[in-house]
Amino acid sequence: MKKVLSFIVIGFLAASGANASSHVGQCVFPKTKILPNGNLSFVHAIDISDQPSPEAAIKPLVSMKAYQISAEEKGFIKLVTVPDYSLADPQANAGKIVGWGKIRDFDFQAQRNCN
Repeated sequence: MKKVLSFIVIGFLAASGANASSHVGQCVFPKTKILPNGNLSFVHAIDISDQPSPEAAIKPLVSMKAYQISAEEKGFIKLVTVPDYSLADPQANAGKIVGWGKIRDFDFQAQRNCN
């Protein structure tokens, strides 16, 4: 009986550890700083690429919005847009692929704030 219980506990620990390593589905916001006038600004320029590779073509991230992670690979996260509840149809632009960014350029935020 003790062996069975031990295997169950080890199974739960292994399963919870596997989920913790993936950020897919989580909400992120670009790292920002507060300027003297109270506005937000990016901490530094954030590059977005079309592939999860340092050699891929890049473009700067220009919109300061929340994004959802749809994939993760080699320190890069694939960003997709989230519903915008300030629009008449919040789902109109949701789920569109923005590109791949480096995970270190973003802060995680609670799912309830992902809008």
